[in-house]
Amino acid sequence: MWEVASPDSIGTTPNNNTMSSVDVLDTSGNLLHRYEQFNFYRTFFANAGDYLQVNPGTFTAFTLGPSGAEIYPFAFSTTPSPGR
Repeated sequence: MWEVASPDSIGTTPNNNTMSSVDVLDTSGNLLHRYEQFNFYRTFFANAGDYLQVNPGTFTAFTLGPSGAEIYPFAFSTTPSPGR
């Protein structure tokens, strides 16, 4: 799942340097890991788009890069992050 803004972007002490995130969830919807390394701001997303393509066999994925003009590959893990 992708998030335009990570949860720490709002609240009583907002993080002004927050990035967009891709979240890895288990089959029950529990958060396993949040990869906050993307910039989905100022990118046009059509309603019919599928902006995150995942290959669970190789633990790799692709999403939009800067300005929605590039493909951004990355690797992920299905093991929970520390503290989750």
